[in-house]
Amino acid sequence: MSNLDGDIRKELEVSPRKAVDETTKTNASIAESVGLEVRVTRIYDGVGVNHGKSECEWCKERCGENMTLEEAYRIGAFQRHPGCGCIIEYTSKKGDKTVQTGKYTGWNFADEFEKRKNIGLNNDFFADELISRVDKFIDIGVDDLYEEAKNGGKYKDELAYANKLTKPQLEKAIRSHIKEAEEHEWKIKNPEDYSERYKNGNARMKAIVINDWKNHRRKNARLAVIETRLWLEKFK
Repeated sequence: MSNLDGDIRKELEVSPRKAVDETTKTNASIAESVGLEVRVTRIYDGVGVNHGKSECEWCKERCGENMTLEEAYRIGAFQRHPGCGCIIEYTSKKGDKTVQTGKYTGWNFADEFEKRKNIGLNNDFFADELISRVDKFIDIGVDDLYEEAKNGGKYKDELAYANKLTKPQLEKAIRSHIKEAEEHEWKIKNPEDYSERYKNGNARMKAIVINDWKNHRRKNARLAVIETRLWLEKFK
């Protein structure tokens, strides 16, 4: 692993918690707001990727104005990648406003689930939301993937192991695999920022680096889907 890769890993593991604190406080006020009539706006920061040479389509897909809280969760408006500076604004029925900015990449399974319960969303909704974050990377239907593992096919060992985990352990595993899949997706889109081998390598080396990231992305996404389906089945 290059020094650059190590620096990125360190940044991801020690991300500022300010954004998380703001989100938690905001959702607490949401739970107390009359009628829970909350609107969310995510504004693209305009910085872009590849050192500002191109727009960040990943962020733009998660931006919107005057969204309901459910709509915001659906499109992933609260998600961030390394270096993201989008502005996320929450406005309640009473006109209260909290603005979340900064560079944040992590999330906590239990905290995120609790936020959705506070506004009346159930396990099925949360499971669907989690799967929607990574299902585009698995190259197989969600139901087919899970049934194959249950019937002794590929990932049967991983499913058997996950089935022995406690609820908190399983939730930690889901979070970890989703995070890994999303990190590798971001690396694939911005390879020069994450790998000296890619940045200084020839065409063959670049292809090797990208293919390796794609394999990691796919495996982590598949495991996240299997574990999320298991979580829903066991703890619904």
